[in-house]
Amino acid sequence: MTTLTIDTRRAGLDDAAGIAAVHDASWRNAYGGIIPATALAKMIQRRGVEWWQTALRRGVEILVVEAGDRLIGRVL
Repeated sequence: MTTLTIDTRRAGLDDAAGIAAVHDASWRNAYGGIIPATALAKMIQRRGVEWWQTALRRGVEILVVEAGDRLIGRVL
């Protein structure tokens, strides 16, 4: 039997790329076909790795969700 562990923890600066990837995937899934592709891409691009790093440096509390060793979600 295999066990999958799911954990939440406070995000650190090294999580910025993973948070940006989760943000990208979730917005494309939620808004694809609703918002024109070019506009959606611009909206997503504004929340890239640097944006998340800045938010974390400023003390924004972000929780990340991990399944095994993979970041799969975030909560502000």
